[in-house]
Amino acid sequence: MHTSVSFKNQIYLSIKAGKLSRAGWSMNLNKISEKEKGYLFGLFFGDGYKIYDKKSRHYQVDFYLNSKNDIFIINKLSELLLKIGLRINFYQDKRYNCKRIRVYSKEFFNVL
Repeated sequence: MHTSVSFKNQIYLSIKAGKLSRAGWSMNLNKISEKEKGYLFGLFFGDGYKIYDKKSRHYQVDFYLNSKNDIFIINKLSELLLKIGLRINFYQDKRYNCKRIRVYSKEFFNVL
């Protein structure tokens, strides 16, 4: 029997089924098509930011998107990041009506 699952539940199920180790999640860019890679890299160059925090030794990649106008983009980006095996974090900035999607991954940081 096949049941319909909402996108929010799909994200939860994907995160729950992910491979989490002490070193982090394993990333595999081969799980997405060339078109999806282009979309992901283009979105990073347009709305992304990456930084290495020397104090905490964290590699982080952020995407800043409008909370109301970019719902489709937020969903597509979340889907792609989960598909390649990355753990995502959502933050809401109420001052600027902005949603920040953050990924902590040295592999992803170096690819971008």
